[in-house]
Amino acid sequence: AYLQHIDGLPLGPSREQGVVRGSRFYHGTMGFTVAFPTGWTVQNLPSKVIASSPQKDGFLQLTAAAPPPGVQPRELVGRTLQGIPVSSEGSLEVNGLPGYTAVARDAGLPWGNRGPARVAVVYFNQLAYTFSGASRLSSAFGATDPLLMSSIKTFRRLRDNELRLAEPNRIRLLKAGPGTRIETLARSSPIEKYPVERLRLLNDLYPDREPVAGQWVKVVE
Repeated sequence: AYLQHIDGLPLGPSREQGVVRGSRFYHGTMGFTVAFPTGWTVQNLPSKVIASSPQKDGFLQLTAAAPPPGVQPRELVGRTLQGIPVSSEGSLEVNGLPGYTAVARDAGLPWGNRGPARVAVVYFNQLAYTFSGASRLSSAFGATDPLLMSSIKTFRRLRDNELRLAEPNRIRLLKAGPGTRIETLARSSPIEKYPVERLRLLNDLYPDREPVAGQWVKVVE
């Protein structure tokens, strides 16, 4: 009876929290998707999404909030930067959505130092989506900034055929046959890290046991 109750239970972030698949983030409830740089680690936190480079020397952050009434993207970027001198500023159109971007010349960075940072705002569905990104070393910003901009420009409305990608992974039940093996099940699992080990833990088969024929096995789809 317990297994029947958990069949279909979301595993990990819900649709309302957004779902990370590889380097792309999908949010079904808010209706958007964005691709972060390939190879970067994407963290879906309660109030923001942060992508970090493999060496932790580059980052790109996304937050969302309702803009003040009547405030346009350019003014919102100015308020965000609070008088910090800027360069490379200008209007931004991202897949038909209005926005504005600028480089803050001397912004506070997550590593505790100061340096240049890319800031961009995109308006969508009455919300302002604010991107901020930088490199740890000021000397590396020139090479990192095009990567940040290319990622920002992937922000767009979610397409109908992508709605399933915005759904969370779910637990499903499968009745084991004589040849059912955890390693085989792991090959088609959406679990990205240690799928074999995690499926064994999920089924109390850790570290190396296999399901027996007729046993209900919990898989992730």
